[in-house]
Parts: sequence; structure tokens; C-alpha cells
Amino acid sequence: LRNFETSKKKNNKKKKKSKDSSSESEKKAKVSQKIEMSYFPTISQLPAWKSYVRAACVDASNRKDEGPVVRWLMDVEAEGKEMLDFASSGKGFEILDRKLAHALKRIVKGELSREIIQQETIKGKLDLVLKGREILWMILQAFKANANMGRIYGVKHFSLMKWLGDDHIAVPYTHLRAHATKAN
Repeated sequence: LRNFETSKKKNNKKKKKSKDSSSESEKKAKVSQKIEMSYFPTISQLPAWKSYVRAACVDASNRKDEGPVVRWLMDVEAEGKEMLDFASSGKGFEILDRKLAHALKRIVKGELSREIIQQETIKGKLDLVLKGREILWMILQAFKANANMGRIYGVKHFSLMKWLGDDHIAVPYTHLRAHATKAN
């Protein structure tokens, strides 16, 4: 009987410990330890990618109210902002800014990656690190088009064009000049 009671107490302690550890793991599961990003966007993917970045940052922020996080990120897209405007993470956003920087650096390739490394080197000499919003600003600047460039056309636009037929194909001036010479 004594062995049975001792065994029962041990089982109850084990159950209590497992309940405590499961509630702790549930709390940890709700907060992302890092921001996961799997790809660098193309110009056509950019709007969806920005939305994904916002959602990932809200998940990783450990805040009940997503409004401040969304405004914090949307500030990067505001007109007239410069990279220096994002040198400070802002109160309460320091860890999230580092998580964002880490996630963005993992997906950036090519010339933009080189520019980020160059900026990190400059910041490192000042005992600072490049912030996530600074990198996000650099990414968005890489996608900005010159106002004089006009509109970007896709296959859909060209499929809507009316074909006038082969009789209306533009003929190069040199070709017309050659025919005029033969006629004389």
C-alpha cells in the first residue's frame, strides 16, 4: 500500500510538471523567435511581399495590438523619407528591428546585397548595426521607378492591343529610300 501511494504521488508530480511545461511551450509558440522570409520579391510580387513582411513582423513583435507595428513599418514607405530616418528603431521596437534586419539580409542577393554590406561596414566603424527598417528602405528604393520612365507594361497589356495587319507595319526610312532610288 505504501508503494502504491508513493507511486501515485510521483505520477501526480509528473503530470503537474508536464502541464506546466506545455503551457510554457504554448506561450513560446505564440511568439515567433525570428521572422521567416523565403524569397526576394520581383516587381510584380512586391505588394504581396510587403503585406507578408507586415504580417510576419506583427507575429514576431509579441504585441496584442498590431497597429503600432504596421505604422512603424508603413513609415518606411512614406514620401520624402531617407535612410537616416530609420537609424533609430524607436522605443519598444529594438528587438523587432534586429529580427527584421536578420531576415532581410538572408534573402537579398546581388548588387543590393553588396550595398547593404557596404552600409553595414560604415555603421560598424561607428559601433552600430544596420537596422531592419534601413534595409527595408533600401529594398523599396531598389524597386522605385524613375517618374520619367512611365508605365511598366506586361503581357496582359500587349494582348489587349489591336493588330492592324501586315499592311500597316512601319517600314524603316532606309528601306523607303532604297525603293525611291530604284524608281529614278
